[in-house]
Amino acid sequence: MIVTKQLHDAIKIPHTVPTVLPFHTFTYSLLTLTMVREICRRNASRVLYNVISSSWFPGFPKENQSNFPYPYPIPPPLPDNRIKIAYVSSDFTNHPLAHLMQSVFGFHNRQKFVIYCYALSPSDNSQYRQTIERSCDVFVDVSSWSIQQIVEHISYVEQIHILINLNGYTKGARNEIFAARPCPIQMSLMGYAGTLDKRWIDYLIADEIVCPQKFVCGEPVEDETECDELLRGPVRRNNDSNRIYTEALLYLPETYFCNDHRQGFREPLNPAIEHLLDQLDLSNDIHSAHYQLERHWNREQLMRMDMRKQLFPHLLPDTLILANFNQLYKIDPQIFDCWLSILRQIPNAVLWLLRFPPLGESHLKSRALKFGHDVANRVIFTVDVAPKHIHIYRGRVADLFLDTPECNAHTTAADILWSGTPLITYPKYDFKMSSRVAASCAYSTGTLRDPNLLGHWMVAKSYNDYVSKAVFLLKSCYHPSKDVLSHIYVQHGLLNDLRKRLFLNRDTSPLFDTPRYVKHLENGYQMAYEKWQRGFKAFKQGVRLSGYPTVSRCLKVPSIQY
Repeated sequence: MIVTKQLHDAIKIPHTVPTVLPFHTFTYSLLTLTMVREICRRNASRVLYNVISSSWFPGFPKENQSNFPYPYPIPPPLPDNRIKIAYVSSDFTNHPLAHLMQSVFGFHNRQKFVIYCYALSPSDNSQYRQTIERSCDVFVDVSSWSIQQIVEHISYVEQIHILINLNGYTKGARNEIFAARPCPIQMSLMGYAGTLDKRWIDYLIADEIVCPQKFVCGEPVEDETECDELLRGPVRRNNDSNRIYTEALLYLPETYFCNDHRQGFREPLNPAIEHLLDQLDLSNDIHSAHYQLERHWNREQLMRMDMRKQLFPHLLPDTLILANFNQLYKIDPQIFDCWLSILRQIPNAVLWLLRFPPLGESHLKSRALKFGHDVANRVIFTVDVAPKHIHIYRGRVADLFLDTPECNAHTTAADILWSGTPLITYPKYDFKMSSRVAASCAYSTGTLRDPNLLGHWMVAKSYNDYVSKAVFLLKSCYHPSKDVLSHIYVQHGLLNDLRKRLFLNRDTSPLFDTPRYVKHLENGYQMAYEKWQRGFKAFKQGVRLSGYPTVSRCLKVPSIQY
């Protein structure tokens, strides 16, 4: 394998990186845990070399210097004990990250935190950029600044306590900022679903579904008695060879995945549909909670049927629409065959994909022909990308969303669940964060009283289980001859019951509770800062830890109960 040779040759040629970049590891199915970790480590080493070989970098201090082990001065505490948090990203624009996080900065508690945003890209004048600019205490456009200017502004001018990397190994990142170590505490959040490097990231913010703790290097876990994974060996105590996360983890409850759907993507009422609901409504108890929920649900069914007719006017009313809106590079042959198998077992189903990119359509059509012309003809493609609000609204048209196990739907998973559409996902790799994000989202659709209320219907344990779950839900669908909403043909059955629960619970589910998410995040920041203060004080007093740790480096934020 080319990657194996490149990783081996890199030992002889320092500061080189493989042609397979960290982001590529999300979809390369043959890479072992060791390969993925080494690819990330080699890239991190190159980033660090870019910094330490620069003439402006002061270098890492010796032990007798006051700011050891940090190259820049330790930021003093504020008189009111507030903590300065700075988010760094190239995606404060019309970008999925801004779609998800635009409200986070404004929800922060200003009595405890001062919020900064450093934009690595110029303004696109989008509503997302404008919202973020208004929401933080200090917004700095550093798109034209050098790494040195950014680092020194963070350290000398603003004296930031905690620095948050929202890019990771993605387009537009300037990870050299973090490798220069301008802040005593540095974290990674949202932008990149994987490990960066413990030398310049202290904590990866995650949850226990996407990042099982046993894969954190240095964790005092029990030996793994069995391991049926082909791409990694068993996890052993006092042995990091089969672990991947070199940084510590800051675990949030429910899910680490943030979104802004409850605040930013409400759909305006349609007067014609409201008039129709008024005509159908025979209730005398219009002020009851039950009445309001049922009207809300009936409204959604009407809007869903209306949009379905607009998008697919030629489909029969009893046709079931399976969908995947991911970019086509995420679709591997094994999962595509699973989808085709589902189509073969559900003769009144179609598979809806996007031309994203258009060149992928012919290859997938060719593959589908192996399952026969009938199945291949039921794979339909539509235009690739729609505006964000349209993309979210049209998600409701699908009866079931089929996720990609190699690299899940991330933003799209949240979009789909907000629309009420159930999904099926398979967290294929226990050591790959990118293959576990949709499971995290699915489980966090539960209410606070019952966290697994809905997720267990949507998370599969294998490819066979994936197909079985999908077929079971689809076969539960039926269309009575006359529905309560008699002028439309509305399906019934377990799949629609699941949709109803997802849709009606979305305003109370942890996944979409952004203010609560921010409180958890703040509690995590506070825990990390206080732990660092204790540790740095002990370090300065000459306390040194050696050997394999017996206490976890990870932090777990307790769930807030309302």
